[in-house]
Amino acid sequence: MGSESIEREYLEEMLAVVLLDADGRQYASEVDRNLLYVAVTRAMHALTVLYRDEPSPFLR
Repeated sequence: MGSESIEREYLEEMLAVVLLDADGRQYASEVDRNLLYVAVTRAMHALTVLYRDEPSPFLR
C-alpha cells in the first residue's frame, strides 16, 4: 500500500471535523454546498460547527 493510498483513506474518514465560519457569507454557492456536504459526512465521531450570526442555509 503506497503513501497515496494511506493519505486518501485518511482524508476520506476523519474522527473529528471542525467547520470554522460556517455562515452564509462563507458558504453560499452550490460549490460551497458540496464542500459542506463532504466535510459533514466525513466526521466519524464528532462534528463541531462554528459560525457568526446565522449558520449557512445549507446547514439548516
